[in-house]
Amino acid sequence: MTTPHAVLQVGPLMPAVEDAIVHDYDAVRLPDDASDRENFLAERAAEFTVAVTSGRFGVGTDLMQALPNLQAVVNFGVGYDTTDAALAAERGIGVSNTPNVLNDCVADTAIALYVDVLRRISAADRYVRRGDWAAKGNFPLATKASGKRVGILGLGRIGKVIARRLEGFDCTIAYHNRRPVEGVEYEYVDSLVELARRSDVLIVAAAGGPESKNLVNADVLEALAPPATL
Repeated sequence: MTTPHAVLQVGPLMPAVEDAIVHDYDAVRLPDDASDRENFLAERAAEFTVAVTSGRFGVGTDLMQALPNLQAVVNFGVGYDTTDAALAAERGIGVSNTPNVLNDCVADTAIALYVDVLRRISAADRYVRRGDWAAKGNFPLATKASGKRVGILGLGRIGKVIARRLEGFDCTIAYHNRRPVEGVEYEYVDSLVELARRSDVLIVAAAGGPESKNLVNADVLEALAPPATL
């Protein structure tokens, strides 16, 4: 006899999270194999009222439609593009995520990439490891990371943190959004192509998904005149 469970785990999660939802809520893992999943849902879909998942897997349209009593999708992470939020709203299903938790970490990574590309740190590391320093001489000079004109596409929670870090590099910062952001001193540019044309470095901090697909198109790339960096 199957014991009813209210919580369904969709996709792998961090071990500590998996342990917690199993211990506290007796969560059940949705099978990864397609045929096993189909049989599992045919037998037990009506049991679950909560799905716990991540931005990588989410609760898409087909899975959401297969869970008739679903009341909430708990998303471990900021992005929830893989969850059908429109269908959830239509059915009155709550969808939660974890905004702001990783703002600093993502911004730190963006700055690390910024410095790495401009100063060519990882390229120089590969140069030395290949033995090219001894065979070919000094690694070519790179450009400085400070004082650049930086355009930010998407001045949201993470974009703002990136901008604050770039202030420490004495960068001139401008941004493009669908609309100007209140309470910031950075210059708003209403055309992404124009922002690219005026930037030494263009940083993309916009959310993914259908609305932003191909936002950085050929026109934007052509406007980034060499040696500009994306």
